[in-house]
Amino acid sequence: MNLTESLELALEDSDDHDASLCWEQPIISPTRSMTFDSIPRIIDYGHTLPNGPHAGWRSQDIDAVLLGLHLSTDPDRAGAAICFGGRAIAHRWEVTIRDALTSRHEIEPHRAIAQLDRVELLSACQNHVLTEIWNGLDQAAGMPLPPLERALASPGLAPGIPVHVPDLIDPGTFYAYASREQTPIHWLPLSHPIHHRVISTRGASFARAAGAEHARWVIIPAGPKHTEEEILHAVLGVVKAAEYLGVRWITNPERARRYADLLVEWYGSQHDAFRPIIPFE
Repeated sequence: MNLTESLELALEDSDDHDASLCWEQPIISPTRSMTFDSIPRIIDYGHTLPNGPHAGWRSQDIDAVLLGLHLSTDPDRAGAAICFGGRAIAHRWEVTIRDALTSRHEIEPHRAIAQLDRVELLSACQNHVLTEIWNGLDQAAGMPLPPLERALASPGLAPGIPVHVPDLIDPGTFYAYASREQTPIHWLPLSHPIHHRVISTRGASFARAAGAEHARWVIIPAGPKHTEEEILHAVLGVVKAAEYLGVRWITNPERARRYADLLVEWYGSQHDAFRPIIPFE
C-alpha cells in the first residue's frame, strides 16, 4: 500500500487484495470511499484525540476505530476507546480483543464514560490549535497545505498539520533548515516510513516513486494544551525554511514578488534575505 499526493491510502489492483486485515494509521483523515470487500478494516487514531465525546464511525466497510483518551502521560495508563461499526462487529471482535489484553490493560467502560466531558473540552482545544497553526502556515509561509476541513472532520482529530514541500527544492534540505530552528516538526519518512512490502511486491521503481512523494511531507505537531506562544513557534520553522530556500508564498507568486521587491527597496540589491526561486511568468 502507498500514500497518494493528498496523504490518502492508495490501494491498486495488486497483491494488497490478498491481505487478511487492513490496519490504517491516517496522517490526517482516512480515505472513506475505498472498498475492501470482506477484508476487516481498522482505523487507528490511538495517537490522537477523539473528535468530540461521541466520536465513532458507523460504516459497513469499517470494523473499528481506535481512539486515544489521554488520561495520563504514561502510555500504559493513557487509556483508549474502541468504536465498532455495529453490535455484530463488536461481538465478532470481542474474543480477539480480550485475548490481546494483558493484566495491565483492563476493559473499564465506566472510566471511559466518565471522561466524556473532559474529551469534549480537549477536542475543542485541539480543534482550535489545528485551526490556528493551519492559518499561520497559510498566511505567513504560503506553502501547499491539505484543506483544514480534512484535519477536523474525522473521528480522530489530526495530531498535526501536514505541509507539502514544493518540487522546486529538495525535501531533505527543507527539513534540515526547518528542524534547525528548534521548532517541532516531523518528517514523514522518519515518523511513518514506507513498509518494506511496498518494495518486495511492487519493485524498486515503484518504491522510488512512492518514497519520493512520501519525502515531500512534513508534519507540524499540534496538541490541545498548546499556548499561543507555542502555536506561533510551531509555524516559525516552516516560515524560516521557506524564506531561506526561496519558496515562501509559493502558493501566491504575486505576493512573493511584492515581498522580494520590498526587501530590495529596504536593503538594496545585494541583500542576503528572501530570494524567490518561484518561476514568475
